[in-house]
Amino acid sequence: MRTLQFKTKFKQQENSVETMEIFVPLAYYIGAYRIKSELEDISLQYLYPDDYKRAEEIKQKVERESKSCLNEMLLTINDILTNEEIPHEIKVRTKNIYGICKRLKAGDKLSDIHDLLSLKVMVDTIDNCYSTLRLIHFEYHPMNYRFKDYLCNPKTNMYRSLHTTVFGADDRLVQTQIRTFDMDKIASFGLTAYWDINKGNAREVMQEDLKNKYQFFKSLVDIDNVFSDNKEFVDQVKGELFANKVYVYTPKGEIIELPEGSTVIDFAYKIHSAIGNAMVGVEINGEKADIGSPLHLNDRVRIITSSTATGPKEEWIEKAKTTRAKRKIKEKLKEI
Repeated sequence: MRTLQFKTKFKQQENSVETMEIFVPLAYYIGAYRIKSELEDISLQYLYPDDYKRAEEIKQKVERESKSCLNEMLLTINDILTNEEIPHEIKVRTKNIYGICKRLKAGDKLSDIHDLLSLKVMVDTIDNCYSTLRLIHFEYHPMNYRFKDYLCNPKTNMYRSLHTTVFGADDRLVQTQIRTFDMDKIASFGLTAYWDINKGNAREVMQEDLKNKYQFFKSLVDIDNVFSDNKEFVDQVKGELFANKVYVYTPKGEIIELPEGSTVIDFAYKIHSAIGNAMVGVEINGEKADIGSPLHLNDRVRIITSSTATGPKEEWIEKAKTTRAKRKIKEKLKEI
């Protein structure tokens, strides 16, 4: 993508569309945010050059106007952490051009983009992440509803960090991201950072985490098992894996990622096929609901199972959206 200037206009646009549809989502799913941001910006430049130019000018203007504010905060936080003898590194970040363009096209004002300006603070341990958060909040007033703890509750792509938006110098809102040095490497380069962090056994650790921690991988394997034709496989990945998502909670607080429009049936089989097969009822946000009910963002879902359940019903196949749920239902019905 960095060499697109040497290709024809047709190839520039073709490669950019493919990158936005496939490689940008993949970069997100393995947690490689720096790669994702660069791919988005390059693609936008060739697909919508006017939008790119406008967003680029806004980014540069924001960086000029906020330079003194960010420098003041950087020096202040650096002094505080040095005095507390917390090993650290601080970087200044402005939202990428595509991210700015997307938010403005969605109707947001520049003042609504709370992660427009960011300070990334890297420290040595998780305990020092929370100590740093406390010290920053003592110095700069936080926006209480803008705090997120991705250390205790990582994103589904295993992104881990503390996010807090504070009132910085010159009354500017500045998002501060606090994480360990290793977490920062993974946030930038995703799974590929394992080669730097785990040195000797990177391959084993990466493959183990990919299978057990990254939710998209199981969905990808399920799709691969069902669709042998390359075009069908890619179409299904785009429609199911790279579509808009809903994030819902298990009773224990685990976040489950599903395609938009997914139902309770998809949720149950995403957790485990045995739970789906033994499902006899469901509670959504503490209320009894139909097994075919669609799920919405932040729903809390409790599956009710029974050892005497007769297994899935034929109509569940139509109500399910994910390849995994449909496949597991068909397998169980065939077995019955």
